[in-house]
Amino acid sequence: MQKHAVCFKEHKIRGITKQAAGFITAGLAALALAICPTASTAQAPALTFATAPTSTGSFVLGWQFTTNVAVTVSSLGYFDNNNDGLIESHQVGIYNSVGTLLVSTFVPGGTAGTLISGFRYQSISPFILASGQQYTIAGTNVNETWAFGSGATGVVINPAINVPANSAVFAGSGGVLSFPTTKPNQPTGYQFFAGPDFLIGAATVPEPGPVAMLIGTGTTGLLIMLRRRKK
Repeated sequence: MQKHAVCFKEHKIRGITKQAAGFITAGLAALALAICPTASTAQAPALTFATAPTSTGSFVLGWQFTTNVAVTVSSLGYFDNNNDGLIESHQVGIYNSVGTLLVSTFVPGGTAGTLISGFRYQSISPFILASGQQYTIAGTNVNETWAFGSGATGVVINPAINVPANSAVFAGSGGVLSFPTTKPNQPTGYQFFAGPDFLIGAATVPEPGPVAMLIGTGTTGLLIMLRRRKK
């Protein structure tokens, strides 16, 4: 490819019109975008905490939230109580306000998931949540120890979302993912069941690679030679 990019013969270039040169430049740019690698922007958890009470029991656990801006979900995760691996796999998903499952995945048991701030995450294809909408994140739980937001310390909510004080929800039959709507300990409730979490991050963006740089060099050289010919 290098020879084709930079070793055109001069007598052929002299026959190229401005319109043809424009098509060549556009084609080379598109090719560069198609074959260059990508780089991911930084990701951050939706919710974290320093300490929280824990419990056990078979439930579908989750929490409601609203988006302050459009949010790209890049991974779904589940709480690892002692940071030593999950006892079981957990299906984690995000529902819209009327209970439609939008995206889900399985967070594997053990230590296979990426550990970040007490949660283990499984990456997914980036999924965008619209701004100003209410969603529910939920996860299955049969034997795992889970945490809840009553008396939790060091709670940090990502500024891209809002999680009110009475947002924890659950449903029975923890082995099958479903849309949880029951709120515990009313009227005050809990802020969250952890349970599930997700990572917020933008979609991947192009990053110039060696081939893309070579194509860019060839395009620049072509334009310079055309300008010289015009003079």
